[in-house]
Amino acid sequence: MSQKKFSNNLSAIVLAAGQSRRIAPENKLLLPFHNKTIIQTVLDEIVSLAFTQTLVVIGFEKDKLIEVLRDYPARFYYNPDYKRGMSTSIHVGISQTKPDVDGFIIFLGDMPWINQGMLKTLIQAFKTRPGSAIVVPAFQKRQGNPVIFSQKYRRELLSLKGDHGARSVVKKFQDQVIEVQLPNERLLLDIDTWEDYEN
Repeated sequence: MSQKKFSNNLSAIVLAAGQSRRIAPENKLLLPFHNKTIIQTVLDEIVSLAFTQTLVVIGFEKDKLIEVLRDYPARFYYNPDYKRGMSTSIHVGISQTKPDVDGFIIFLGDMPWINQGMLKTLIQAFKTRPGSAIVVPAFQKRQGNPVIFSQKYRRELLSLKGDHGARSVVKKFQDQVIEVQLPNERLLLDIDTWEDYEN
């Protein structure tokens, strides 16, 4: 799998540990999407940018995910507490990042419409203030994922609790947020239900 050079010093953290409760008993990350699975489609875009690290946090059906993603240049980290919410996966991912990266870009594993152009735009925005920025993609007034956090927020991310992700950190440091407007809403969509998937 070839990688295109694009300079960045970020750790990419892919959250792929959830139980897909609203699509149970299926694991939504393993559902077909354009001749691949959803999680493979997401990883294809991520690894094309050659991040300093690409980490995939797994939990539910971890062996199946490792099998599907075994050929990708990524490292897998198991979250034994994945049933306790997204924050536990963020903890696992952040704790495994290199101390000298500029920051972290946190992906949801169920967002198959992300693309390389979108990610490059977010990274370029981050480079304007790498020491303090939080970069958030948005369409009109709706913010979404993935979000880039400067290394400065490491401790805040490790102190998260529950199943609400890192949105509280974005709100707490709103004055440091760089909001990047995207050309269409689809880039912000994830897949939570069968209706989302069928659409």
